Amino acid sequence: VQTYLDSGALDRAEVEIQAMLQEKPSDRAALILKGDVQRQMGNYQEAVAAYQSAREVEDTEPLALRLLETMMQGGDLEQSRAAFEEFRQTYPEYERMDLLEANLAILNADYDKAAELAKQTLQKNENDTMALLLLGRVQFYGAKYDEALEIARQQVEDGAQILDINMDDAMLDAVHEMVTFLKLLVAEPEIARVPLMIDSSKFQAVSYTHLRAHETV
Repeated sequence: VQTYLDSGALDRAEVEIQAMLQEKPSDRAALILKGDVQRQMGNYQEAVAAYQSAREVEDTEPLALRLLETMMQGGDLEQSRAAFEEFRQTYPEYERMDLLEANLAILNADYDKAAELAKQTLQKNENDTMALLLLGRVQFYGAKYDEALEIARQQVEDGAQILDINMDDAMLDAVHEMVTFLKLLVAEPEIARVPLMIDSSKFQAVSYTHLRAHETV
């Protein structure tokens, strides 16, 4: 199964994992692999369910971390917050807690807090690669979203009757980007008064974002 995963043959891996789980539904290793496959396919809710089932068999710090990171990737802020608090209480000695919280702040579009947390890590080690990359993400997202919001505001002022939102880009996580940007849009009354059309060639981005958007509004 791992060979299929490494080679990107996710459909083959999924078939093998299903066979393993039919034989033993509580197979922890198979449940984790199922979560890994679903995560790579962008099916974050299915991945979360698989990881949670694996935790019921036996919980460990790496598995709890994998679950939390998947929730954040899926863009579910409330679920991620709850999982983060549980992780912090269960594994208080985890060395990268500041960076986990910074990623949660990014999900909440709180870029100032995310930057502050990343800088705290860099004060301890100025060459911390993960912190440097995260700080770069914060600066990129902050500038990118500010520009995108200004464009949307201008379109509405110019008489746009609907805003087409598309985040398809090989360098972006379409689900995360859609959810984050929609949260920013609905917080702007002069923009949110017009209908928003979620536009993506990726079914997962459209279906999952539709659910998250309704919860946000």
